[in-house]
Amino acid sequence: MLLALLLIAAAEGPPNHPAPSPSPPYSALASPTESARYALVHGCLLARQKGVGLTQVPNHFIRLDKKTGAYRMTGAGRVELSEKNGPGCYMRVGLGNPDQLRVMVLGVLAAEGRVGKLFDSGPGSRDGGGSFRQETHCATLGGKTTVALISTSNDRKRPRLQLSLADDSDGSCAQIAWP
Repeated sequence: MLLALLLIAAAEGPPNHPAPSPSPPYSALASPTESARYALVHGCLLARQKGVGLTQVPNHFIRLDKKTGAYRMTGAGRVELSEKNGPGCYMRVGLGNPDQLRVMVLGVLAAEGRVGKLFDSGPGSRDGGGSFRQETHCATLGGKTTVALISTSNDRKRPRLQLSLADDSDGSCAQIAWP
């Protein structure tokens, strides 16, 4: 009888559990850039590719902080993710080199598809909160045009990186010359 139950269970396949989360590289424990890369790829981009929110892409290394409602990446850099309206994502990195974080984001987006610049304030822009660089890029992610707003800063009052990914709902990306 036990043998028959085991054969039936084997024929039905494994229980319906989510696939295990890929482990972040060891460098994510010490490098804010690598921690942010893991969160971007296995959090924001995965959710956007599937057209779902962060709650539908569970990950053992990106956990919901019930106090703040933000998802926190285990590792360096104080990386937080949150959902925007619809299938959008916001990432905030509190520590690290802003230039390295910017290059990493643009590299990850380029690896996923086309990327074109819509606007770049250039480094050294200033407002009442300090200096920053703000850019808007258009990217093709999973066959959909996505707007990526990237803000980087060395100012101690600001996060080192803020990234928002959202649908190109107003058609802004139609005006750029794609590479």
